Amino acid sequence: MVFEPGKLNEDDPEEGTNRRKATGNSSQGYKSIRCHRCGKLGHIQRYCRVKISKTNAACEDEQDDEPKWEHCFTTEDVEIKENATFELAPHKSHINCVDFKDEWIIDSGCTHHVTGDDSLFSVLRQHKGERVIVTADNSTYPVMKEGVVEIGINDTNIKLNDVYHVPGLKKNLVSVSQITNSGKYVLFGPDDVKVHG
Repeated sequence: MVFEPGKLNEDDPEEGTNRRKATGNSSQGYKSIRCHRCGKLGHIQRYCRVKISKTNAACEDEQDDEPKWEHCFTTEDVEIKENATFELAPHKSHINCVDFKDEWIIDSGCTHHVTGDDSLFSVLRQHKGERVIVTADNSTYPVMKEGVVEIGINDTNIKLNDVYHVPGLKKNLVSVSQITNSGKYVLFGPDDVKVHG
């Protein structure tokens, strides 16, 4: 370690304290020094008045200058129901098992209605273009066909237009954005999803 005249050794607590007492002018040696905690000139991290709390983004432990991730982000406990079933009924739905043939999952992150089962289509035509579907695990599947699927729910038929047929896809997905773009409203409840309009 190299020591320069007029600069304090920040690693030695005794030297900094003694020099400040000896010179009688504690701020002269720090005018051009920038604090590593707050970024301001005129003091070092050890003498910084900025308090570090768990909600600060650049928080640190006094023994270590590395950020502690468990203190840098705050989280909430939220119950997440994966693969919630698309229903119009007000009764509770069972979300533990999704039947590939009969169940559709309403997905707010899905850009198009999509299924891997071509037998569900009432109208089916070749897809024009070279689109692919990218799933949550970054797998890609080509769109082969597109068409119309009618879903019968509680004595009500819902017609889904522009549904992509993607061979290999294991779930039937209903796109919230496609439903709302067609003039309908989607209402998410604690136990079900309803479509109005």
